[in-house]
Amino acid sequence: MKDLRFGRSPKRRRPREEMDKLLARAIQAYYVARRQEGVIAADQPNISDSGTETHYGKRYVVLRSGKGTLAVYRVRHDGGLKPLKRWPPILNIW
Repeated sequence: MKDLRFGRSPKRRRPREEMDKLLARAIQAYYVARRQEGVIAADQPNISDSGTETHYGKRYVVLRSGKGTLAVYRVRHDGGLKPLKRWPPILNIW
């Protein structure tokens, strides 16, 4: 569909931009959850080790630090993030 005002197609998000937004939302959710648990100094996720992964048709955002996997969020079809208490063991391998 073309934008008639400018004579060009609307800008689409690139996969990298979408991944960065999901990662930022997951990091924010991680810190909010730790604060609600009463943790004052939560482990900081390493952005270069963290990211989105797909396994068996499901997308996950995995937050990792030097100590291991901190948290995993499943990406829902509507773009929402669901925190997982238990995640597939394959996500611990990196």
